Amino acid sequence: MFLAGEGNSDPTKLMEALQKRVKRQENLLQKCKEVMRTHKERSAQLSTENEILQEQLQERLQELEKIKVANLCV
Repeated sequence: MFLAGEGNSDPTKLMEALQKRVKRQENLLQKCKEVMRTHKERSAQLSTENEILQEQLQERLQELEKIKVANLCV
């Protein structure tokens, strides 16, 4: 995609084409950064939710164990 190999010897046109490429790449980089930020936030949310659910699961397992023990004693 490098324009110099296409016989484009006009430095102004070459500079414009390179500036367009740089701008396009900067835009892509910005989009990537935004996607990464969004995914990082979502990952943190999911991690927090997972911890809460793990705690709830442990509480329920403890309750179930108490019920089992109570039923064995009866």
